[in-house]
Amino acid sequence: MKELVIIGAGMAGVTAAQEARQLHSREDLSITIITKENPPSYTRPQLTELLAGTIREGDVIFRDENWFKDRDIQLIYPAQAT
Repeated sequence: MKELVIIGAGMAGVTAAQEARQLHSREDLSITIITKENPPSYTRPQLTELLAGTIREGDVIFRDENWFKDRDIQLIYPAQAT
């Protein structure tokens, strides 16, 4: 089995994991995302709206933990890769 490790759970990292999973089955490819963020995957451009109080905290979540579990993508957070 091949392994893919992605650093960061922003849009780029999550999209890379999503595309990799679409191309490779769970048996062929292990996917791990490491991020220091908690919550792990949120939409950064919406942070100003959150701080302004115009949206709720849950509205900035890009992908929740169930999304990763459903695709057999291991999520390690909060952790820093060096």
